[in-house]
Amino acid sequence: MSQLPAFLGYVTSTGTSVTMAALEALSRPSQCSLGALVISAITVFCIFGAKRINKAFPGVLVAAVIGLLAGSTGLPVGPLLGNVPSGLPALQLALPWDRWLELVLPSFIIALVGFTEAAAISSRFAEADGEKWNGGKELVSQGAANVAVACFGGHPVGGSFSRSSLCRLVGGRTSLSCAISALVVLAILPCADLLVALPKVCLARLSSRM
Repeated sequence: MSQLPAFLGYVTSTGTSVTMAALEALSRPSQCSLGALVISAITVFCIFGAKRINKAFPGVLVAAVIGLLAGSTGLPVGPLLGNVPSGLPALQLALPWDRWLELVLPSFIIALVGFTEAAAISSRFAEADGEKWNGGKELVSQGAANVAVACFGGHPVGGSFSRSSLCRLVGGRTSLSCAISALVVLAILPCADLLVALPKVCLARLSSRM
């Protein structure tokens, strides 16, 4: 539901709830973008349809390139991604230790929700592959990742259905695929400005649960 306005190329107001944004998009078809619907259909075909023809077809990459070309040429494809911060974040060790008491409860809730989602997706894939899922390792890895990201002013991190499903869709089966993905992200950080023209509808399709 959260991606519905992007699928339709509808621009929502800042602060609008997910439900209201979806209802607005559905009730105002005249304000939606036909170009966004076309890009959405092309992206879906590249990801799913082309795989039926050839499993080696890089559907995700092709869909992103098509979206970038459409956005950069000025075609009416709905809202674009816009400016993307580039470069590595600075180390920030000046943490608000004086506010630790008021952060205990929200931090616990964030950790619980993050672990629940990661546990659901990882245990599902482990079961599909006939492997045993280790909840203890999952907790340790998420804790270490969040301690590290806190030192750089980042958001809480964790596994997600969309990223894990996308990784599996393109053939990733081991932790090596995640490591390679992280290295690629670091390598293209200086070129993040190239994504300015990516239509949000394309990004929404690529990141939505599959």
